Amino acid sequence: MTKLTNIILSDATGDTGSGGPGNIIIYVIIGLIVVAAVVMLIMSNVSRRKQQKESEKQKSSLQPGDTVETVGGIIGKIVTIRPSATGGTEFVIETGEPDRATTLTVDMQALYRILSQSGAPVVEDKKAAVSKPDVEGIASSADKEADVFSGKKSGKNGK
Repeated sequence: MTKLTNIILSDATGDTGSGGPGNIIIYVIIGLIVVAAVVMLIMSNVSRRKQQKESEKQKSSLQPGDTVETVGGIIGKIVTIRPSATGGTEFVIETGEPDRATTLTVDMQALYRILSQSGAPVVEDKKAAVSKPDVEGIASSADKEADVFSGKKSGKNGK
């Protein structure tokens, strides 16, 4: 590695005595690095703009009845959408049990994701979906393991 570094540095300073082909290589490498950096910046800006446009499109399509999740993890159904005192937009969500529902006023900036839109569910990642644990299945498997370790037989017929 140090030999390669010495060759590059000696070419850059002109100590090779060959005249200049070493300098051209250095300029080409620097040029390629600059071009790669510019391409990466452009691609990240295009991706960010596309994502921002998609987010704005979703936020503008919100209606009462849509189910949303806030950045704080609160999940609720939108009751109303209205302009806020700060000049932005806020929405009122209803959350909790139907007989003990609570309403919260939330700024549009606190919207994390839209779970479903009035009748049409939003496609979401399967990994992001949270399912309820199967408590009975966990309890029965724990009983079976306890029976195995204690030497008891389990099952309907004692097998």
